[in-house]
Amino acid sequence: MTHHPYEKGFTLLEVMIALAILAGVVVTIVGSLNYNLSVVEDNRNTTIATMLAREQIEEIRLSRQTKNIKGEFKKGFDDFSWEYARLDTVYPGIVRGTMTVSWERGRSITLGVYEKQ
Repeated sequence: MTHHPYEKGFTLLEVMIALAILAGVVVTIVGSLNYNLSVVEDNRNTTIATMLAREQIEEIRLSRQTKNIKGEFKKGFDDFSWEYARLDTVYPGIVRGTMTVSWERGRSITLGVYEKQ
């Protein structure tokens, strides 16, 4: 087989370099997508935890609970748990309630409310 100067095409080295560049781009895109999906999941869990905390605070306020308690959420929120603590403040007749909601990998949020005793 003879090589003619008018034959056109890519050499093996050019193809390998192009594939290496393409592989780098694909790995970068997949890594970025994976990171963004984890951020979305974390934001979703934070939003759910905030709404659950607000709901639990209202239930505790309505039941006139005066001691520190903790528990788990029901129906589809098995990964979330909560803890409520009441603390005295420097102001007479005012207490501070803190609701901490925790979920997987040690993540948690804490909401605080002030109430008249």
